[in-house]
Amino acid sequence: MSVLDLRSDGNDAYADLLLTRFHCQDDMGNLWAGTQGLGALRLTWSSRLFTNWKTDPSRGYDVVHYEVAGHRQFGLFWSDLPGRELGQQAKDRRNCFVCKHAGSEWLGAVKDDQGNTWGIMDHGDVRMPELGCTQPDGRVVPVDLGIGGKPPHRVLPGHGRELWVMVGPDHFPWDVHDELVRFDPITRKVTGRHPLPRRLVLHEYYTVAQWSLAPDGTIWMATVDGLIHFDPAEGTFSEYRHDPTDATSLPSNMIFSLCPDPTDPENLLWVGTEGEGMALLDKRTGACQRYSSRQGLPNNVIYGILPDREGNLYLSTNVGLVRFDPRTGTSVLFTSEDGLPGNEFNRYSSALGPDGRIHFEGMEGGVVFDPAALNGAPGGSATHITGVLNMNTPLPVFVTEDGVWTNGSRGRELTLPYDTRMLTLGFSVMDHTAPAKNQYRYRMSGLYEEWVRNGASNRATFTNLDPGHYTFQVQGRNSAGVWDQEGASLSIVITPPWWGTWWFRSLVVLAVAGLLYAFYRYRLARALEVVSVRDRIARDLHDEIGSTLSSVALYSTVARNKAGDRVPEANAMLDRITESTTEVMEAMNDIVWAVNSKNDDMAQVVQRMRAFGVAITEAAGMQLKLEVEPGVQAMTLDMAQRRDLYLIFKEAVNNAVKYGQAGTVRVSLARAAGRVQLIVEDDGVGFEPVVASSRNGTGGNGLPNMRRRAREMGGELTIASVPGNGTRISLRFDPRNRKSLDRMTSDGRDST
Repeated sequence: MSVLDLRSDGNDAYADLLLTRFHCQDDMGNLWAGTQGLGALRLTWSSRLFTNWKTDPSRGYDVVHYEVAGHRQFGLFWSDLPGRELGQQAKDRRNCFVCKHAGSEWLGAVKDDQGNTWGIMDHGDVRMPELGCTQPDGRVVPVDLGIGGKPPHRVLPGHGRELWVMVGPDHFPWDVHDELVRFDPITRKVTGRHPLPRRLVLHEYYTVAQWSLAPDGTIWMATVDGLIHFDPAEGTFSEYRHDPTDATSLPSNMIFSLCPDPTDPENLLWVGTEGEGMALLDKRTGACQRYSSRQGLPNNVIYGILPDREGNLYLSTNVGLVRFDPRTGTSVLFTSEDGLPGNEFNRYSSALGPDGRIHFEGMEGGVVFDPAALNGAPGGSATHITGVLNMNTPLPVFVTEDGVWTNGSRGRELTLPYDTRMLTLGFSVMDHTAPAKNQYRYRMSGLYEEWVRNGASNRATFTNLDPGHYTFQVQGRNSAGVWDQEGASLSIVITPPWWGTWWFRSLVVLAVAGLLYAFYRYRLARALEVVSVRDRIARDLHDEIGSTLSSVALYSTVARNKAGDRVPEANAMLDRITESTTEVMEAMNDIVWAVNSKNDDMAQVVQRMRAFGVAITEAAGMQLKLEVEPGVQAMTLDMAQRRDLYLIFKEAVNNAVKYGQAGTVRVSLARAAGRVQLIVEDDGVGFEPVVASSRNGTGGNGLPNMRRRAREMGGELTIASVPGNGTRISLRFDPRNRKSLDRMTSDGRDST
């Protein structure tokens, strides 16, 4: 049995607990001890790094001057310990602020080069405040500034030997400050007066929370109404204030603290506010970059800001001490659980020692520490997945074959059914120093890749995960602010329902493909059947009706020759029979050509049009010019379109030869915007279209038939003719407007 003596320097809360039953040390460096009847005892690693002291607010403040990055600043403490450590402690209270000294209320304290200490002597309701000088021998001498009607309110240090006195109207003896007075403590004369850019009104807080003397000879003032920069050499003021419409302005006008940036103190200044976090001010541009709880700060009340030698900033707040890294924007919070006297600190109470140690004071006491020791905190703590719940019911997913419960921290896989509606995963970081300060972040690869900050919550819930593979990853941050970069992971497989499996989907794809192929084969067979019927009809028309008509024409010709001139009436009738038979044979030939599937392509149409046109125009002594645009012959028309196109062409050319008395017939066949255009024009005598289209006129059925065929094609027929100026017939139609059944060609391709 081990005995652990926890007695320290007399300030340890457990100094009276002498005997323990056992003790151990965890990975964070915390000491744990079991007691006899008093439970477990924990001594945190950080508590050994903080030195605390008690405070006595009734004694007033001690003024402590310090330097940070070349800037001279001050702090106010209820204890004399910081003053003693920084070598600024006097035998009397001459260095105090708001305390009893030499029989009056004393608001000090600034020491000059001759050893005198300057402050304000407050006489209450008896008379106005006075500027006072405490001489080295302890005697206090009042000094008249010689600026009647402006009593002094505050004494502040300046560059060199000068002092600055803040004054205000005598009818506001303490509440209003409106002027800075430069004072020479050697000659005891006022050497300059500078009205403030705005009146500073004392309410709950002192008007100036921090007075920072910059190395360039200027002065920065953190006030209750904005940040003021004063250049004594030029006598000019610059103000930096909050602007609700400008995100680069100060976040608040109530300023508590100032700190030069440790990496660039000449150009950058940190500004702490009452309730809006802090800001990094660029002195060159006046623009601020804001930091608050929205950016990860634990609290927005920044009482004090002090740097360490590694570039970190230590912030005193309402919830504890914060170590802030400006390079990464990350924060670590230290609280009373880590050894601080309390979590709520005071405004004005901060100081930096020449050895780098930092002093802060709060409501429960003060603390001094070496930031280098805190920066050497333990590393990260391991993170483990502690359990999985389905609809808030725990799943025994980490029980091995031998029944031993495992922590599931590495390489586990979990398989769940598709109807898992709500999946919850629990996790924990192995740091028990201050469990409430542990932080977590997680992500679910396969769902999203971004890390989700989960704060102090050690659970993550997912609803209605789709079937698939996921990897849950979680990382924990311990109380020292160190993340476990390795973290813990769990592979999760959500199985699909039977209708979502690969084999079912494959069967569906095969079934759809089979149906599509069957439909294709059906259409192909139907097309082949139509082609076969067309070819058979063409053969039958040619062989049966064509041969019969040829015989009729032949018999009528023979009869005409044998009859001679003996029966004139019979000869006329026989000539009529021969002529009609010939016309029917030509029409039959056109029908046979249109029905025959071998003539489905446009090239056959053009070839037949050329053959007919050349034959009829040459016989009439005319000239035919046929122009076909490239690409037209590659088109495919259905049987009805091919027939109607050819017959309209044939009628137009036949009319030009028969009635037009033309010298030249021009035919063009082109394609534009998906439509086919046929133009037949001649340079003949022309005609009157209205008269020619009338059945009571002499035009017959030619033009009405052309218009009817154009309508059946879904096209537009235009006839333009003027007697004496020729004729122009134009046909435009869309080859995709098909009404026949032969949409597929004989090789199985869709003709569209």
